[in-house]
Amino acid sequence: MFFSVVTARWILIAVAIIFLVSGLVVTSLNSANVIPAAYNWQGPSFVILGVIGSFTAYFGLRALRPWAVIVLALAYIPWTVIGMIGDTRQGFWPLVMGEAAGLITVVLALIVLWKHRK
Repeated sequence: MFFSVVTARWILIAVAIIFLVSGLVVTSLNSANVIPAAYNWQGPSFVILGVIGSFTAYFGLRALRPWAVIVLALAYIPWTVIGMIGDTRQGFWPLVMGEAAGLITVVLALIVLWKHRK
């Protein structure tokens, strides 16, 4: 297999923390009027995804519940793909490469957890 169930769980917790911190950074930048107002929705959205992801990954994956894997897939995969599309359009290639690596890691972690669900 790719990695252990424990490693997969901690990967998804780390991704949740990344979403949470990203949301806090974007919200702070919006509050300071450093970035355009068009990005006002992103900060709170990332914070919400980070909170949902961290609680789901930490508590739902303790018992390897199938609903937790589904919630995390719905929370992480679409938003990462949307981010990749936006960053590709803007030519932010290092971000696109990082998001692609993160997406592959998340998908592999979800596969490991899905195969070991109860």
